[in-house]
Amino acid sequence: MEADTSSWQAVQLLVMRKRGNTGRRYRSGCSMFLLALGILFGSYARDVFSLRYQEASITILDIGITLTVIQYGGDRSLSVVSRNGNTLDQKLIADWGPNLRVNLYRVDSKNIAIMDFGDTFRISRDSFVMKSDTPSKDWKYLGTFVRLQQKLQFSPAGEADECMDILMAEPPPRNGRENIYRERC
Repeated sequence: MEADTSSWQAVQLLVMRKRGNTGRRYRSGCSMFLLALGILFGSYARDVFSLRYQEASITILDIGITLTVIQYGGDRSLSVVSRNGNTLDQKLIADWGPNLRVNLYRVDSKNIAIMDFGDTFRISRDSFVMKSDTPSKDWKYLGTFVRLQQKLQFSPAGEADECMDILMAEPPPRNGRENIYRERC
């Protein structure tokens, strides 16, 4: 009987040791999993949160307006402010590509235009209105709002070619500026 008791105690001791090792292995495995999860989330979060809110602006002195493209997550909008503080706001096409651009054009001495992949808007100094418009080959390209190295910025015409990314299988729109549409700007 005493041999059975000592065998039983030996088995219990072995099970307890095994459970102790299992607990350590379990805690170690959980720690490694959480560490890997933290590393993955950290690298993902840096990319997501760096794009959370950004804006870039340019002022056109002779017309007396400031244009600001705002990106918040995947949403983009345009805000136009006149010298006297009046504001026009326009939602732009959702940002689904890394280099989606918003091009700026001089229409004439009193008007400018903004073109993104979704639409074109003419902004008039005299009546301070923003209307949907059709691009013209006669417009002068001034530059583009584009995200470079995770930062939204305005790049003038001398630094950034006039371009618009084609992001789908459809042919580019026929709008007088067909030559600006490319697969990769």
